[in-house]
Amino acid sequence: MSSFFTIAPALNSSMLRTIGGQLVRAGEYPYMVSLQVNPRNYCGGTLISKTMVVTAAHCTDRQNTNTIKVVVGTVDLSSDDGQRLDIKRIIVHQEYVAPSKNYDIALLQLTEAVEFNENVRSIALPDEHVFYLPNTIGTTCGFGFINEYKQRTTRLRCVRVQLWGPEYCNGDNIPRVTENMICAGLPSGQQGSCPGDSGGPFVIDNKLVGIVSWGFGCGAVHRPTVYTNVPRLRKWIDHYLTT
Repeated sequence: MSSFFTIAPALNSSMLRTIGGQLVRAGEYPYMVSLQVNPRNYCGGTLISKTMVVTAAHCTDRQNTNTIKVVVGTVDLSSDDGQRLDIKRIIVHQEYVAPSKNYDIALLQLTEAVEFNENVRSIALPDEHVFYLPNTIGTTCGFGFINEYKQRTTRLRCVRVQLWGPEYCNGDNIPRVTENMICAGLPSGQQGSCPGDSGGPFVIDNKLVGIVSWGFGCGAVHRPTVYTNVPRLRKWIDHYLTT
């Protein structure tokens, strides 16, 4: 199994999962969140405080605080070792545009604080507007599909992919890409995010740099996964973390 992973059009071109990913150990990515409905994983998220999860705004479409459950602290959804929590409030970015996925970010405020332990920790956020050089390697994770045939898995998989520079990741070259987005992936394809991975993290140097937003299919050649640009939206996140 390769150590890398790819992105697909989600459920209705929105929710994404992981292809070519590598299984991880308990506690290796303690900030990873599974968002569940009925009760099946349909999106990912990232724990940024004891009471707040950040995810993609499109993961909240047609959902409410009663339908979504948050699971943290597990690398296998078939086990009972994670913490299962309810949501008190859903905060979607006021400029989110559903068709284009611009400003594709939302915060989920939990009804109670998670219990930090060796398997549960929040992740640090990068400074506002920090710039990472093209080809910087980051890690993305998810409980999503493991291939283009929509095979499911209960195990968390992660993969290392490279950041693509603005000379390629721009609206002229990739329609719909805006300054609120970044791109990452392998030019050769075969690894990245798939349906079910939407809302999950893209991490560089142990900081949350991106949120899985949209893409072109599991492991598409010469096509990246597109992530919400967290540094650019840091001020918006901070506003709700401090209020």
